[in-house]
Amino acid sequence: MTLKVCKVAGPGIVAGTPFTFTVGSSAISVPAGAAPAGTCVDGPSVIEGTNVTVTETIPAGDTVSSVTLAPPGQLVSTNLATGTAIVTIGSGLTEVTYTNTRDVPQTGVTGCLKDTKAGVRCNPDGTYTLTLSGAGFTGNEITLTSETPGVSVTPPQQPWAATTSWTLVGATPGQIVKLAANATQIGGGSQPGTDSCCSGEITITMPECPKPPPVDVKIAKTAVPTLIGLPAGTHWFDLTVTNAGAAFNYPAGTITVTDNIPAGMTVTSATGTGWLCLPPTVVGPNSLTCTYTPSGTLAASGSFPPILVKTTTTGPGPFENCATVGLSASSGLVDTDPANNTSCVSVRTAQICAPPLVPGPVAGQCVCPAGTTLVGRECIKQTTCLPPLVPGAIAGQCVCPAGTVQRGRQCITPPTCLPPLVPGAVAGQCVCPQGTIQRGRQCVTPPTCLPPMVPGPVAGQCVCPQGTIQRGGKCVRPTTCLPPMVPGAVAGQCVCPSGTVQRGRECVRPTTCLPPMVPGAVAGQCVCPSGTVQRGRECVRQITCQPPMVSNAAGTGCTCPQGTIAEGNRCVQRERPQQSPNFPQGGPLPTPGGQQNGPRGQQPGAGPSPAAPTR
Repeated sequence: MTLKVCKVAGPGIVAGTPFTFTVGSSAISVPAGAAPAGTCVDGPSVIEGTNVTVTETIPAGDTVSSVTLAPPGQLVSTNLATGTAIVTIGSGLTEVTYTNTRDVPQTGVTGCLKDTKAGVRCNPDGTYTLTLSGAGFTGNEITLTSETPGVSVTPPQQPWAATTSWTLVGATPGQIVKLAANATQIGGGSQPGTDSCCSGEITITMPECPKPPPVDVKIAKTAVPTLIGLPAGTHWFDLTVTNAGAAFNYPAGTITVTDNIPAGMTVTSATGTGWLCLPPTVVGPNSLTCTYTPSGTLAASGSFPPILVKTTTTGPGPFENCATVGLSASSGLVDTDPANNTSCVSVRTAQICAPPLVPGPVAGQCVCPAGTTLVGRECIKQTTCLPPLVPGAIAGQCVCPAGTVQRGRQCITPPTCLPPLVPGAVAGQCVCPQGTIQRGRQCVTPPTCLPPMVPGPVAGQCVCPQGTIQRGGKCVRPTTCLPPMVPGAVAGQCVCPSGTVQRGRECVRPTTCLPPMVPGAVAGQCVCPSGTVQRGRECVRQITCQPPMVSNAAGTGCTCPQGTIAEGNRCVQRERPQQSPNFPQGGPLPTPGGQQNGPRGQQPGAGPSPAAPTR
């Protein structure tokens, strides 16, 4: 449970002075605070239902004037002389409050003003009045200067008199205030032309000031009906002051009401039982002040007699009229809730309109009756439009509601297009502004292309029209080729597709031959390169023979043409032998051994000796 120790600065105790307390076995320090609450400090944790002893260490010269406890039923005993209190800890918060006083003289004057009497009294606004009187020193002027921080003296200097009054600002109850006093007697010095001066010190213990009871008054201003037959622009008001707080006593002249009269309004009279309202008539902008002259007690929720204010206005208005209630400073009463001290009423003067017009919602405005529209100087019935259309500004015209546009027979909300796009002709479509074309998310101005070129899909690009291709600076129609041929790089040329070669009217994939072979004229055929002949898997250079020699069938050597034989480096006609009737013509002669004889000089079965080939 929580135990709080509170300290109140009584008379002679300066707020903020620290005091030491012992709570059980724990010591805490509590600064003195202004009455009535003082300053509170949480003590140590305690057990519910136990008794705890609280003891103040009383400074020399101080007296514990009171000890109170909240809740009061938990205080077991107190000893003011020793500053001890025994309290029972309850289930909630327990709060013990000590109040001390210090024995100091209320006022004291030293120096040459020691015989002067000083008195202090409280003022309703929280200041103090210091009065100096009696013999002590006779001079021409006296000056008082505060030696206590936060406290000032008004006025700081004034002419000497038997009794003078000064205002002390910033002092608090129980505070000890010191003032330096200096009096001057002009020409009163011991030497001609010198002054006589006197100085001293005034010490004052500021007294406790009675606290005025809390007051909460409020005002209500209401418009009241006027009598039939009064001129247009006549407005009457009731001003009623009510007690919204506890009952309080008030001196005469305490309650005042100020009515602020706006321009265009004139007060013709203001009356109420017990109220004095001045001036009798007021032309705005100005103010009217009413004072309640009796004294007495106003009960809680009670009211003073109402004030009836009669006014006239010029023009239609509106006129806002505000009244404020206040308490006079001399009464010592302070209103605790200024928020309810003002009440306002706004009024208008009825407008007279020429038929068929009637008064409108704006003061001074005449409009057509509901269901009609002003056309020229007449009010005609409004056009009946089929939804979603509504009557337009021109009589008989039906338009889409504000914020929509008409699309056929419908009213649609125009699309919200991200710049630079704008709503297009088709509902919900966003297009580039006129004179630009869309490129991705941008609208660009199309380039100017020389004919026959036209703007292309890339901004700033000029291309040939669709169905044509560019050939130098011209746009030509592409060549039409019979499959499998395709248009070539040269205009009008048809070629085989890439990766194929032409074979007659066909496009075939080229033959892949192992070196040294190369593709031949026949598709799929591999041959030796030109100038060589195939020898097995090789290609060798072809033999060249010197005429009249010719290459043999294998291409490996040179031989004489048929019907000739080689003689040295020449080829000569073969000799024809005489033929026997018993032998075939041109055949070799048989030998005795059954062999045939060849030409002269040859062995049987041997051919002519070839000449050496020329490579």
